[in-house]
Amino acid sequence: MKIYNYNLSTKSRKIFDSNSPLFATRISIVVSVVFSIVGIYLGITEDSLAVQINGLISAVDILYSFIFITAVKQSMKSPDYAFNYGYGKYESLFLLGAGSMLTAILSFTLYDTVIHFSASGKLVGNRFLLIGFSAVSAIVMLFMHFLQKKAALKHKMPSLEYDAQIWRVDSIIEFGVIGNLLLGLLLEKLGYSLAAKYIDSSSAIMLVGYALVFPIRGAKAAFNQLLDRTADEDIQFNLLAVIAENINNFCEFKAMHTRQSGKDLFIELDVVMPYDFTMEQKYEVEQKISSSIKEKYSNSIPRLYVIPCQKDCIIDGKCTCPVKNRGGLIK
Repeated sequence: MKIYNYNLSTKSRKIFDSNSPLFATRISIVVSVVFSIVGIYLGITEDSLAVQINGLISAVDILYSFIFITAVKQSMKSPDYAFNYGYGKYESLFLLGAGSMLTAILSFTLYDTVIHFSASGKLVGNRFLLIGFSAVSAIVMLFMHFLQKKAALKHKMPSLEYDAQIWRVDSIIEFGVIGNLLLGLLLEKLGYSLAAKYIDSSSAIMLVGYALVFPIRGAKAAFNQLLDRTADEDIQFNLLAVIAENINNFCEFKAMHTRQSGKDLFIELDVVMPYDFTMEQKYEVEQKISSSIKEKYSNSIPRLYVIPCQKDCIIDGKCTCPVKNRGGLIK
């Protein structure tokens, strides 16, 4: 019995370990479940299509979070014989799948919302209750956004950044719901109850339309990663700055190849170095450049590939090697 309790306690600590990249996502699941159940219930009982649809969007987030946990567990596996570049592509594959799934579900939700668009029937019920719930939801969603953002910066995982952006979009949607409820309340006070009902249904359609934008963008970005599209321009410019800082340590810079695999940023540099440099000297230069790159991108895996020197710097038996003449790192 003691062993069982110990194992249960150990497992609980692992689940709620704040240092784990999955910690924020596990909280996301709990928060999404609460918002989904309460949002759908209040939307139905108080006859607010906007609040009901917002609850359905939270329900979609639950499914997304479970898929995300599976993907992260796979992507965190160490490189092995079969995949010596690691399993980081699981994250890209997940982002593509999740983005496509969210797009399909939200598209159907948008269709269903248009079908059930109505200005007749019961008016929206207790707007003050709905406004209070939405206000609390918006605050919690912003908190979840910053929590996931912090986790993404700490663990350098694109999927965590993606999750953080989803919470940001959800919080914006929640503020849209609040605006819709306040406007409807004002119209009802002025005697335009039918217009208030129209606005509630129209708002639901616009909220789902806005929610569709982010998963489409996320799926596109993940697809580019799976195709090994080169890193963003700002990353490339920062890498070129590192190369410029180390220009005295090699004869010529030839090419740069970059690709993202989950949290890992692979960087390959092709340079020409003096023909008579030893392996130790080349390794020292590689370590210096790698150290400079890792200062900017701690999740990077730099590799320096040396292209054979053509010895065209030897003129009339005299060496005019640019590295040696510029007083590079290695003399």
